[in-house]
Amino acid sequence: RYALDDPLLHVPLVTWGLDAVSTETPVQHSDVMRTLLEMADADSSFVNGIDLRSETREFAVSQDSDVSIEPVLEFNPEFDGGRFFPGVEHTIPERTAITTDSHRYVRGVDGSRVLYRLPDEDVADDISADEPELVEELDEKLETWLADHPHVEKNRASGRQALTDD
Repeated sequence: RYALDDPLLHVPLVTWGLDAVSTETPVQHSDVMRTLLEMADADSSFVNGIDLRSETREFAVSQDSDVSIEPVLEFNPEFDGGRFFPGVEHTIPERTAITTDSHRYVRGVDGSRVLYRLPDEDVADDISADEPELVEELDEKLETWLADHPHVEKNRASGRQALTDD
């Protein structure tokens, strides 16, 4: 899970001096940007987010790139990457996560699929075998999202998302 776990994705945002916007639904950084731009009457047409004052989203999508665990192995040769990333020996594969208010579904380019119940997300709590219908439902939503967002490409050299005009 590494970069796709809750401490890195579930980040509180506190503001002062702005009309309050409070939500318990999933939010992406682009939503915050669009909302702030809209509040300032600035152009927000280039932002792929929603205005949190009037819209909610069913799920949020996050991605990470493949990451070598070689530096960890150099420091601790006994490190078992499979404990945190099933099947991993030296590289954590690129993954995409879809997060709802109750679950996080993570799919790797290697075909791995795991489902976590939130907020009780724990390495040992992959519930995909117990919830196959939910796994399929979230996988379909992820496929639709990826098809609807062809302009979001992974820049494999830097591990960051690049927006293109294509």
